[in-house]
Amino acid sequence: MSNCLERGNNFRLGRDGKVSDKDLCMFVVELVMPLFAFGFKGRCSLKDIVRVIVHACSQRTSINLASKSLKKAPKASAIRYHLREKLDLEKIANEANKILLRIAKPVLSGICEFAIDLTDIPYHGKHQKDESEIVRSKAKDGTTHFHSYATLYVIVLGKRFTLALKYVRADTSKLEILEYFLHAIKSLQLGIKRIYLDKGFYSVAMINYLKRRGINAVMALPIKGKKGGIKARLKDRKSRIEPYFARSGKEIAFFNLAIVCKYSKNKYNKKQAIYFAYAVIGEKISPRNCFKNYRKRFGIETSYRLMNTCRARTSSRSPEIRLLYIAIALIIQNAWVYFNYSYMRERRSGQRKAKNGITLQEFLDHIVQGCKAIMGKIVYIRTNNYPRTDLISHRQLFASEGGEMFYNY
Repeated sequence: MSNCLERGNNFRLGRDGKVSDKDLCMFVVELVMPLFAFGFKGRCSLKDIVRVIVHACSQRTSINLASKSLKKAPKASAIRYHLREKLDLEKIANEANKILLRIAKPVLSGICEFAIDLTDIPYHGKHQKDESEIVRSKAKDGTTHFHSYATLYVIVLGKRFTLALKYVRADTSKLEILEYFLHAIKSLQLGIKRIYLDKGFYSVAMINYLKRRGINAVMALPIKGKKGGIKARLKDRKSRIEPYFARSGKEIAFFNLAIVCKYSKNKYNKKQAIYFAYAVIGEKISPRNCFKNYRKRFGIETSYRLMNTCRARTSSRSPEIRLLYIAIALIIQNAWVYFNYSYMRERRSGQRKAKNGITLQEFLDHIVQGCKAIMGKIVYIRTNNYPRTDLISHRQLFASEGGEMFYNY
């Protein structure tokens, strides 16, 4: 099972072609095991700890609640102790990227389109060790403090995979993030058809770097400026491409500016024409295709929404624990996409579609049931009191003349 992707067969399918809850649970647990590169001595094994954490991620709950729901689970305090003492940020990121790439590798080939983006997880509290752990940004969910993560995303054969993850500190530049992910793409020996970047990556240095590397890219641009700038170009209600240059200090960047005019029809809560501006670097494309292709990048936003449905909850200040939960959530998401692609497609020639593919929530439910089947399910609740009127068992508590208590059935 540990080398299931290399063997090309994840599950030992029976003749009836069925995959059990235990199989799915074992599959995901074996995938995330390399993230826990530390020894564990106790009544429970390291694999039991991983099952509890996978269970917590699949139910979107905490380690404490997940441990209480499994009969053979180690105590939550023991799990948290080992996570606090033995996790390392760099090792988690490196192992997570290896796992993400390994899941997607059977599907990837040739030249692909990629998207790079950042997601901010709201954080209410102080940093643990270093102030750079916390990133400041616009207010969201009642805070301006976040733990930030960057991801590399690819669309191939209609399937969406997250290929790499990077923990972002307050002093991490956008150029560092881009270089990190370009190295990940190179390790896969994939060609870059085009990279899509949002307006947060816009800078003169970034555009010149992409041009020097000869990389095709489409980057959304912030529409601002009073007398000049991009905003001054948005006059004619016509989509077009025109030359443009931007200046930052002494550095100048020349590129093709794609201006796209769309009639909103109240789609963007406005009834007039809406303008979009993009920097087209490298190969030229029409404004219409620029707008259409850039919309593929929004799939990475969907991946963040799905990631949050299978991410364990914690109030810990540890960036290692928080990165671990993000990594497991992305691995589970990739495993779900791979399962539908590999096992739920029609067996016929030509392009095959997964008509009866399972949803992510169904996939998570199977993992939860598999964990309970392996580690046992808590059936009874221990009570600490005997109520005078027992509505559950339909009994009533009375006191005898001798002071003894008895139930009347």
